[in-house]
Amino acid sequence: MNLEKLIKANKKFRRDILPKYEKKLKKSTMYGQKPEILFISCSDSRVNPELMMGIKPGEMFSIRNVGNFVPKYDTSATLNSTASAIEFGINILKLKQIIICGHSYCGACQGLHEGNFEDESLAHLKAWLESAKDIKEKALEETKNADDKHLLYTNTEKISIVAQMQNLKTFPQIQKGLEDESLQIHAWYYHIENGKIEFYCEEEKKFKPLNRKNIK
Repeated sequence: MNLEKLIKANKKFRRDILPKYEKKLKKSTMYGQKPEILFISCSDSRVNPELMMGIKPGEMFSIRNVGNFVPKYDTSATLNSTASAIEFGINILKLKQIIICGHSYCGACQGLHEGNFEDESLAHLKAWLESAKDIKEKALEETKNADDKHLLYTNTEKISIVAQMQNLKTFPQIQKGLEDESLQIHAWYYHIENGKIEFYCEEEKKFKPLNRKNIK
């Protein structure tokens, strides 16, 4: 992938694809965006929310960061792009659905166990991953065979998704929305190797295959 390929792709986009949405996008410039879903996922290049879900422009407000982490609500934090995007989506855009979506083969979750980030050039990444040290400890505690790295990493990924869902609930406006049932949170696990998605069932406390029968 190089810049020349990107430029050609943009030209093709403007010629063949944009006209399909031009009317809708022009309307949104006048009246603002009105997405329906807040989708929080990882920065991993193999995770493409719009491609995965068949989302059209203007339908989904997206947040992506390393590990799809959601810091707990903290008014003392001076810079937190994830929290600011969540507040914008819930308080300004009035979104009613939140999907926190982790994935298989996540480098961030692997990095919690194996990463060496002592180099000063990785200072921010080190601090970001250290915020999830409780997830690492819980995964080690709950994985019966921690020597099985694939099992350990998979458990870490899923434990992390549940933890991020709980962190979302620390935001006052999200708490209010859950209480009055004007807002829903969904926790998903995406398999990058086959495209399948599992959802976390809070009643059974386990991940199950996502299908229309399971959606409430």
